[in-house]
Amino acid sequence: IHRDLVMGAVDAGADTIVFALPNPSTISLTTDVRITDDLRIEGPGRSALTLTNPTSRVLDVDAGSLYVESLTIADAGANAIVFTSPADSVQLDDMTISDSANHALNVMSASSVTVTNSELTNSRPLGFSGDGIQARNVTGNVFIEDVIASGNEDGFEIADVGGVVTLRRVTSASSLDEGADVQRVGGVVIESSTFDFDNDQVDLDFVSGTVLITDSTFSGAAIDDGLEISNVAGGAVVSGSTVSGSAQAGVWIGGDTTPTSVL
Repeated sequence: IHRDLVMGAVDAGADTIVFALPNPSTISLTTDVRITDDLRIEGPGRSALTLTNPTSRVLDVDAGSLYVESLTIADAGANAIVFTSPADSVQLDDMTISDSANHALNVMSASSVTVTNSELTNSRPLGFSGDGIQARNVTGNVFIEDVIASGNEDGFEIADVGGVVTLRRVTSASSLDEGADVQRVGGVVIESSTFDFDNDQVDLDFVSGTVLITDSTFSGAAIDDGLEISNVAGGAVVSGSTVSGSAQAGVWIGGDTTPTSVL
């Protein structure tokens, strides 16, 4: 199993990696795992298995879909997971990714992105920003649910998405810049989420569809606005939500965003 992981499951066809290791176990890599076909990694639990690579990335996907569940990735010397496969999807569930240089998850191209039931903490800038999730050039949807992003530069930086970006029951807190920076996407849904940052809490710009924000909290924007919405073609609705502690506007609406209601 260890050898398969180090070799990156490079055999032709889809692969599944499972683990039969003592609890807890740590696999310390000295090179990134380069993936060129569909791969499913089924961990034994976040507290049972940790993957580390202090010199480089941990998982580097050039082709194929990726599914990873139930493990921890810690102390990556670069982005913990890099995904560059425009025709394929990436899905993470029940994960902890902590203390990575740059981003916990860096999606450079994909058909869809799904992250659920996970914690993404303390990504640190190393030449570039250090985000919980950076996702760009996604042809379909980006779906993030029950995720805690804390101690990162940005919680979620998402751009150039053909579908809808959904942030449901997420917490994005204790970081240097924005809770979520979402630009050039098909639509945005933010539901039952909490953002507590030192700059803009959430910045939404150039949305071709609609923005719907419900039952969410935006607080502590000591430098700038709590919620910035601009250039939303289908209009924006904010309801059942609280914005507080902003140095400037609580909710700033600009560009061609109409109709808009803030309830």
